[in-house]
Amino acid sequence: MIVRRLGGCCSPFLKKGFFPWTTGYQQLPLRLTSSLQAGMAGNKELFKELHAMVNIPPSQRSPSDRERLAHLLQVVTDHVESFTSEDIGLCLGNLSKLKERCDGRLWEALARRVVVQAAALTPHYLAITVTAFSRVRPPLKDVTLWSALSDAVVPATRRMHHTDVVKCVSGFARERVVSEKKALWEALSCATLSLLRRLSVPDVVRCVIGFSRVELLLGNTLLWGTLADAVGTFAFQLSPLEIAHCITGFSRVKILENEKIWNALSTAAMPEIDHMNPQDLFDCIVAFSRVNCLLEREDLWRRLASAAAPKARLMDTATCAVCFSKVRWLLAESTLWSALGEAVISTKSALTMQNILACVDSFSQVPALQHDRALWTALSNAATSQAKNMNLQVYTSRCVSTFASVSSFGSDRALWKAMAAAAISTVHRMNSLELAFCVEGFSKITLLSDNHLLWDTLAKAGGDVAKEMKPKAVAMCVHGFSKLGFLDNNDSLWEPLADAATFCAKWMIVHDLIKCTAGFSKMTKLRSNEVLWGALAAGVVSLQHELDSLQLWIFVNSFSKVAHLLNNSVLWEVLSTVAVATARKMSSQGLANCVKGFSKVEFLRSSHGLWGTLAEAVVCAVESDTTQGLSYCVDGFSKVSLLSDNRLLWETLAGRAILSTPFPAVDVVGCVMGFSRIAWLTERQDLWLNLHARILSCGESLTPLGMATCAIGFAKVGAFRSSQTHWDALRKLALQVVGNAPSKHVVESVYGFSRVENFRAESTLWKNLAAAVISLAKELSPRETAGCVAGFSMVRSLSDEHTLWGALSRAAESLANQMSPGDVVGCLLGFSRVKYPYSPTLWPALADAAVSRINEMNKEQVVACVVSSVQVLDLFRNSELWNAMSGAATAVADRMTPSELTVCVSGFSKVRTLDSFSSLWEALSSAAVAGIGQMQAQDVSSLALGFSQIKLLEGNEALWSALCSVSLQAVEESW
Repeated sequence: MIVRRLGGCCSPFLKKGFFPWTTGYQQLPLRLTSSLQAGMAGNKELFKELHAMVNIPPSQRSPSDRERLAHLLQVVTDHVESFTSEDIGLCLGNLSKLKERCDGRLWEALARRVVVQAAALTPHYLAITVTAFSRVRPPLKDVTLWSALSDAVVPATRRMHHTDVVKCVSGFARERVVSEKKALWEALSCATLSLLRRLSVPDVVRCVIGFSRVELLLGNTLLWGTLADAVGTFAFQLSPLEIAHCITGFSRVKILENEKIWNALSTAAMPEIDHMNPQDLFDCIVAFSRVNCLLEREDLWRRLASAAAPKARLMDTATCAVCFSKVRWLLAESTLWSALGEAVISTKSALTMQNILACVDSFSQVPALQHDRALWTALSNAATSQAKNMNLQVYTSRCVSTFASVSSFGSDRALWKAMAAAAISTVHRMNSLELAFCVEGFSKITLLSDNHLLWDTLAKAGGDVAKEMKPKAVAMCVHGFSKLGFLDNNDSLWEPLADAATFCAKWMIVHDLIKCTAGFSKMTKLRSNEVLWGALAAGVVSLQHELDSLQLWIFVNSFSKVAHLLNNSVLWEVLSTVAVATARKMSSQGLANCVKGFSKVEFLRSSHGLWGTLAEAVVCAVESDTTQGLSYCVDGFSKVSLLSDNRLLWETLAGRAILSTPFPAVDVVGCVMGFSRIAWLTERQDLWLNLHARILSCGESLTPLGMATCAIGFAKVGAFRSSQTHWDALRKLALQVVGNAPSKHVVESVYGFSRVENFRAESTLWKNLAAAVISLAKELSPRETAGCVAGFSMVRSLSDEHTLWGALSRAAESLANQMSPGDVVGCLLGFSRVKYPYSPTLWPALADAAVSRINEMNKEQVVACVVSSVQVLDLFRNSELWNAMSGAATAVADRMTPSELTVCVSGFSKVRTLDSFSSLWEALSSAAVAGIGQMQAQDVSSLALGFSQIKLLEGNEALWSALCSVSLQAVEESW
């Protein structure tokens, strides 16, 4: 001990409250020193002296006072190990009032002693101790100390005075190390509730602010309901500071839906708002913005806005902006936002990246600030400066995502250069979601679209972490990466993303599925991934009740690009049902895309409900449509035979086409092709003259494929077929377009030009087309190869072009196993028309491809296989191919047209190994009997000839009776 009681008599120095030592314990006066050594001086006298010194305001202390205080604190530090629990209470009671920071060694020494004596401290001294240590700056963060204090306080709360309970609440609330001490907070909350009636107004306010910092208690409805009722009754007595504290505290409690307390606090705050200092006003703004029921209080927010405007530079401007932006109608208050903007400009050098993010988020929503060049320049410069020093990956991703949404930042080369550099340097530390935000954000910035270093870095990271991605991250990455064309063939990126999307699809929300379907549908390679698209389709079907008109057309557009999904009846029934229900709410763009997408689904073309609804909606909406939408509608509706005679629809679309201007080439092409399918419209000269003039005016903006497509359309127009003038103009344009186009684009148009009889004799055109194909033969895709084979085979002048056919046969042979059913059929038909000594391995390769794809072929493709296989000896001898075709024909026989049935019977009857295939012949004969009434005499005679060679059918009375009856009827009619 330093000083003990002196047996009833105190040293004159102690009585006078004077310690004349200068360097510490060793220099105490002899009588006092001896007394201390004897343990007879009283500690209370020392604490009285300390108390006296503490109560002297720092500004009034003389140099000797400061010296004396320093020595007193040193004595306490040196001898704290001898303190009793009472000594600790008295000492800390004085130290807690000290305005200056004490030496850290003093607090560490006291903490060690408190840990030892905590259990012996009285409730009052415990409260004093908690208060004192909670005010130590910087905080001690001594887990042992706070654990000892919390353990001691729990049993002591039952004996505490109400003011001591409040001190403990306030003190412990400042220390995070005890925030999870459930027993402590239950004890303090129970004590507070039991003593609530004794608490003064400031005490209740301190409890509100204290308890609100403890997450464990934010769900305690009894505690918060009771505190809210208490504050509500005396809200009118609160000072501005207390109002701010209560608002701040209660706003953290999400379960508090007590409008009474908020009405009371906001009413109490209203007259004080104009007189609040900037900090209290700021606290009120932040707190009120957290309370949903107050966001519609116009009187309150107008008062807060008018008070905040002149004080904007004295507050945290970024946080204020975030808070005010939550009140939607305040976004039009130009005075407030101008003040906040000016405050940001004046403090731009002090802005942290977090401040900048908050400002950008908020200011981008304010119409009046959209064109404030000074503000956006200040924010851009500040962001660029911060980005150069930024090494936190979380900030990089947030910045990219936020800044990318601001149009004013889109052309800031310095900013995006800095952001790209920051992303490249931190990408290895990003988690999958942070990476996804970067990908989606950067993909919006045109300036960065050719930054291969950035995108290659992001793509590598995306492929590496794809397995860890959650649904949202997968969707964002797919959406972002799909905008970069040069990444389309990056298998190490897209394959992991496809696998991740397949796995996550069942948990995706509609918005995520939209991004995935739209993104993956751009990747030609991935359209054949049945597992991926099956998962995405199943995800959409499971969320069918959440689909609306804004989302539907994106799904229709994306899924219609995936060939194997066009037969998914469940998916398309769901999408068509939603389309019928929402058609009248759709935008013109949505309607046009739905028409385009649904028209590709063959089994939907007979749906009266779907097409009637879409046609009606388009007629009503067409005036606001774009030429692209018009083109989609014309092309899509023209494929639906149900609508061929809908004159209101077609007259409306034709009128729109005639009046539309400007009319881009790609849209003219769509209209030409679509209108040409409607027979009665081909007689409207005003429409076709208009379209012809538009095509000629397009010139070099027209692609070879577009030119070929237009020629196919114009060939169906009666007035044009016999007009040499019109065809001469089109031929000249075709030569010009093909001559100026890149070879890759020329290749795409071969099949189209071959369908136009007027063009087949144009030797210069075909010479150019052939040269382009030969130069690119090794780079052709399966689809391009098939199109070229089928197209060139229809041009007689090219049948002896050995170089061309040699290049195509080599390409077809190498690509056969990658071809779709349609590609295989195109090659079979094309090569079968040309007499040329092919490679001996070409036909086996095509036959194998046909066998492997036969189950995916539609009725027309199966018939085409039969036709070509009869004409080629290598195919005619291929029993495996014929067995496969017989199975496919058996499955589709009942849907064949008379001409298709005739071709199949004629072909199969020539293959002797098929004579015993009873299922095949039963299917074909049954189809013949069922369709006999629609057949021409020529069809019947061909069928009779074919069936007569099959012994299995000799006893089929139904078949022969039907064939005979039709033949006799034909003979009678000829007489």
